[in-house]
Amino acid sequence: MTAILWVKLARDLRAVWPRLALMVVAIAVSLAAFGSVLFAWSASKRETTAAYASTEPASATILLDAPADAARLRQVADAA
Repeated sequence: MTAILWVKLARDLRAVWPRLALMVVAIAVSLAAFGSVLFAWSASKRETTAAYASTEPASATILLDAPADAARLRQVADAA
């Protein structure tokens, strides 16, 4: 680039300095907010998985051919 183009660039940047500074600040704030949300999401996911696993969840699912009525459910509950 020629010297005159460098001068033009410097003058243009000086003319829009406040706008440029605000744009840089806005981008920095938005990246910080995005990073904090991403960190909170990952921590929440990790802790939720660990908390669920610590409750010793059921390891089987019972599938019935026909729906069970209330009397049958009481019999099962009494047997347990």
